[in-house]
Amino acid sequence: MFNRITRRLYVAPFSLHETEQMSAALDLGWSRDTILQAYLVFGGLPYYIDMLDRRRSLAQNIDELCLDLHAPLRNEVPHLMEATLSDSALHRKVLQELSGTKAGMHRTELAKRLGNAGGSLSRTLDDLEKCGYIRKYTNPYERYRVATYQMVDPFLLFSFKFMQEQKLGSWLPFEGSPSYYAWRGNAFEIACLGYIAQVKAALGIAAVQTSCFPWSSGSSNPGAQVDLVIERKDGVTDLCEMKYTDKPFSIDADCERQLMHKREAFRDESGTRDAVHLALISANGLAPGAHAGVVAATVTADDLFAF
Repeated sequence: MFNRITRRLYVAPFSLHETEQMSAALDLGWSRDTILQAYLVFGGLPYYIDMLDRRRSLAQNIDELCLDLHAPLRNEVPHLMEATLSDSALHRKVLQELSGTKAGMHRTELAKRLGNAGGSLSRTLDDLEKCGYIRKYTNPYERYRVATYQMVDPFLLFSFKFMQEQKLGSWLPFEGSPSYYAWRGNAFEIACLGYIAQVKAALGIAAVQTSCFPWSSGSSNPGAQVDLVIERKDGVTDLCEMKYTDKPFSIDADCERQLMHKREAFRDESGTRDAVHLALISANGLAPGAHAGVVAATVTADDLFAF
């Protein structure tokens, strides 16, 4: 009797909408904000969601499932890789390198760091992209338009940052610290890249053809970077700023100046003829105020849960 694998079937993780439905079925009783934070740790994998204990807080669940010495998910990365990719050292090396940079790496830089793996690297990157662990994008305003690879899987990002080499012993004292808020903001920005369809729907441009990519200035002083550029075929480009704050995000005079600087830097360096609008993707919306008008549209976490 032969036990031979003839093909691998990729099963996409749950969306936030589906994660919320499963949370309700498990009677977790969590708010959308808690579900969103859980998603930034566990991603949308049903197997991990099913392990959550409704008797415990999210922080307690993270400790018990991920960070305690004998936590069941503490060494999950090799098992996850084996289940989806026939785990290889190169797969993990690529993920290790990409986990250390939010914006990702050019293929040439990645190859240099890994010792020029050649065709093996191409196959590895293709495998990881097909599994949804990384994404590939190009910036049309870069001189050579070199492909950039970026890790986008929430659980892998969390694992490499906190679980490898026992970097963090407990979530409870970490939660609420400056490092926690920095992690949460970065994790939210990356997670949003998986919800461009929901962002477009919230902006009223679901049917408009678009090109989406991050952007960094090559010459402005001070520097400028945009979390997500949505370049549209209808003659408008949206520059999306992403924020995860406990309360509605408040734009003061200094923040307004920074946003306007980003817009002008993008206009100057891209040479675009589009109308350039500023948009905010904020987990808890936008606070009213004298400077809030600089933003043309706001997308909230509720919009990301839409479908």
